[in-house]
Amino acid sequence: MSPANARSWPCNLGLAAASFLIVLLIFEAALRIAGFSYTSFFEVDPYVGWKLRPGSEGWNRSEGMAYVKINSAGLRDREHTKAKPPNTFRIAVLGDSMAEARQVPIEKTFWSILERKLAACDTFHGTTVEVINFGVSGYGTGEELHMLREEVWDYSPDLVLLAFTTANDISDNSRKLDAGNIAPHYYFRDGQLALDDSFKRSRGFAVKSGAAWRFFIRLSDELRTVQLLNKAKNSLTLAHPATRTKRQDAEYERGLYHEVYLEPVDPDWREAWEVTEQLIQTMRQEVEAKGARFLLVTLSTGIQVDPRARVRENFMRQLGVQDLFYPDRRIQAFAQSNKIDTEILAPQMLRYAEAHNDYLHGFPNARMGVGHWNEDGHRVAGELIAEHYCSQSKH
Repeated sequence: MSPANARSWPCNLGLAAASFLIVLLIFEAALRIAGFSYTSFFEVDPYVGWKLRPGSEGWNRSEGMAYVKINSAGLRDREHTKAKPPNTFRIAVLGDSMAEARQVPIEKTFWSILERKLAACDTFHGTTVEVINFGVSGYGTGEELHMLREEVWDYSPDLVLLAFTTANDISDNSRKLDAGNIAPHYYFRDGQLALDDSFKRSRGFAVKSGAAWRFFIRLSDELRTVQLLNKAKNSLTLAHPATRTKRQDAEYERGLYHEVYLEPVDPDWREAWEVTEQLIQTMRQEVEAKGARFLLVTLSTGIQVDPRARVRENFMRQLGVQDLFYPDRRIQAFAQSNKIDTEILAPQMLRYAEAHNDYLHGFPNARMGVGHWNEDGHRVAGELIAEHYCSQSKH
């Protein structure tokens, strides 16, 4: 190498690095101007598989639009003291993404509306009603039971409300139908529920528990470019044939099994239902043993409450069913036989949707009629739950 070349290569390397940094800064600025955001709200947990990451915040624009902030306790809610204030009636809400409700502003969620409506109920005259949201996307009843045991009791709730998503909670409770997820599952062994926590030995859990992954996530808090890389990685993972499932490929709504609308004939689905019912019963027993009340609320799916009768009828014809309320009827019958206080929302929400020709699921920036509740869906649900509990508490 000539002396001139020897002197020039560090300069060339420096110029290349500076050029790369300038391009990166321009790209980062462009992402921010465009409003791109893909915050990672989760961290792994040895008890529930994953939970919301305390202090994480960012815009959700993929379905609906809301600025999401996770409080210091890892809840999608405002800050709450663990010690219950005097003269306060506390409600703990357990649920999945329908309760986390990242698609709408916090004041528009069903649990915020429930809090305001109950405050106006004669039953609570002179008492402060405080609703605390423990909902986490992707949770099934098993994870919610763990959340109850590990987090909820620290807040001394008077009522535990299980927001049960018929759309996917049954399949999420199955270690066969939900295989591959970093999550605990339950199954029957000698007639009793047994815990399968093998997720803690999975490669995915090990990677996301490591320092390198935590550094990557912290870096993504600061850089939209890293968020874009994380989104690309997740999209490629979901698109890979090895990770695709029948649930992901569902014709009407991605992420849901259509079998939930049918009486189960497959052994895996039968077990999933039996495990689900036993988990609900276990949760109810533990809540009542603590001296609190338990309320089971079944939510709705987009197709169940689609205001267009022809769309529902076409879907029912494809499935060969007379209506779309099999999971709701089954949960209601199970609850009645076990004397569990229950509110079934879907049939009531369908009546509202038809009467007002209103979509209760879906958003203009995604797809109307599918996905999570929009602001109207949350409002109607919150009002119905408040009306139910207000009338029940008078007896």
